[in-house]
Amino acid sequence: MNSFNFLGRLGADPELRNAGAQNVCSLRCAVSTTDRDNDTVWLTATVWGKPAQWCKDRLRKGDRVLISGGELRTRDYETRDGQKRQSLEVGGFDLRVHFIEKPEGNPNKPGPTRAEAVTMTPTPQESDDDIPF
Repeated sequence: MNSFNFLGRLGADPELRNAGAQNVCSLRCAVSTTDRDNDTVWLTATVWGKPAQWCKDRLRKGDRVLISGGELRTRDYETRDGQKRQSLEVGGFDLRVHFIEKPEGNPNKPGPTRAEAVTMTPTPQESDDDIPF
């Protein structure tokens, strides 16, 4: 079983695109490690369907999110200048996004507050009518 959980901050505004009949949203997250160097690991979480639009509308760079479920996988790609790179991605049918809070010190910034935290379970195989929100 491949299941992954992490708490991080969005390093960029969510990116929404259309993949056929559904919206897909990429959340680029910075996650601090617990090693002595306190490095940061960057992960991309992929959200599908109506929850993808909700993420795009409600989340902004700097917001904290808890991502749970899904599968951790690597993706190989090549940069424009020909360098080979690898990225870590989280996705899958049981991915959940928990909206935690706005960054401190910016109460006027759009986005969820602690009281508005929600959990979503996007499933790429479902139609938007099958998702209960």
